[in-house]
Amino acid sequence: AYNALYFEPQKGDGFGIAVQVWRDGNLAESRTRFNTLRNTFPNVAPTSKVTEQGFRSFFGDVVTLVFADPRRPLVASVSCSKKHCTGDDILYLATLVRDRLR
Repeated sequence: AYNALYFEPQKGDGFGIAVQVWRDGNLAESRTRFNTLRNTFPNVAPTSKVTEQGFRSFFGDVVTLVFADPRRPLVASVSCSKKHCTGDDILYLATLVRDRLR
């Protein structure tokens, strides 16, 4: 029901890139998970650039984009250090994850 990947930077000791995916039993559970994440992450800003239901969060130098599939019980997040990713990079990575999950 959960999987995660972390890509460590080749140089330095900062945060790299993390991908997390939750596959819930039904859409109601996914909505609850998405809402819980949105309510607990800091500095949340809504976005619909990956799916209809998503948000960006910023903490320190790490940016996270969380999105939910409105038709399937899936929630995913992509996190990356500002040192390694621009906003466009995070959006691109989240789109790749979305497409891979289809």
